[in-house]
Amino acid sequence: MSIFSKLDENSQSIENEPLGVDLLRIESLADLDEEAEQRLLAKNYSILISMAPFNTTGDYFNSAPITTDSPFHFGSPIPEVNSIWFKLMLYNMIGDSPHGILIPHGYKLRRLPIYFRQYDKFEITSWGHDSTVATTSNILLTINDASAHASILAECVCVDNEIGFTKMYVAFNDAKNLLFNHPSVKQLHEKLSLEFFIGYIVMLNPFKSLDISSSEIEINFDEWYFYDLHYGVPLFDTSLNKIVLDKFKDLNLGSLENMEKMTAINKKVINFLVFF
Repeated sequence: MSIFSKLDENSQSIENEPLGVDLLRIESLADLDEEAEQRLLAKNYSILISMAPFNTTGDYFNSAPITTDSPFHFGSPIPEVNSIWFKLMLYNMIGDSPHGILIPHGYKLRRLPIYFRQYDKFEITSWGHDSTVATTSNILLTINDASAHASILAECVCVDNEIGFTKMYVAFNDAKNLLFNHPSVKQLHEKLSLEFFIGYIVMLNPFKSLDISSSEIEINFDEWYFYDLHYGVPLFDTSLNKIVLDKFKDLNLGSLENMEKMTAINKKVINFLVFF
């Protein structure tokens, strides 16, 4: 799903007047070929803003591709950015991730890796599906069932089921967030030039469940791992949504100058993905 900012016929510039907004499902364009879709979008809209997170398929059949140059797009530059492969690339790029294992399509595990025994809960992400949570009692069966249909990524997310675990969302450019200065968050901002984009980073603490709304949290960076990154505007969390939209406004990310920089950066990211 995406929000499309509509360019009025009488408007001369993106920055002149407030623009109309259409809320559309990307599936509504599925009957158009790529060239016709791009002509339609470029003719009627100035800015595209994707909702996040998008699906995890990362293919052209289930995640309609949107180019980054016309119209300007705040979201994933190509569908593959929504896939587990992009996630694995980021893990490799910054050298940080939860413990986990990638299972090829059709491969069966006879036993779990030794380090899995330290954990009670696991997140299983299948190619083309949202992640599911498995426990120690059914993890091996869940992995083998899922791998029969697609490649999967199994990640350790909770050491003690009774203690639980915590995910914290760090909006791009949110210097007030408790994890903004985490080495992995800083690396992602630097390597992906996130100051020109909207979205959020997901950090994972598998060791304890924390009340992240409390101002008295003691943050130990060593307990937190980078877990995921999404471009676009989140709808599932009101507070995170407000922070992302406030940053969009306060930093004037919708200016023509910023969007041109964003487009140039996206092209570099796409080229890097092609040769990764």
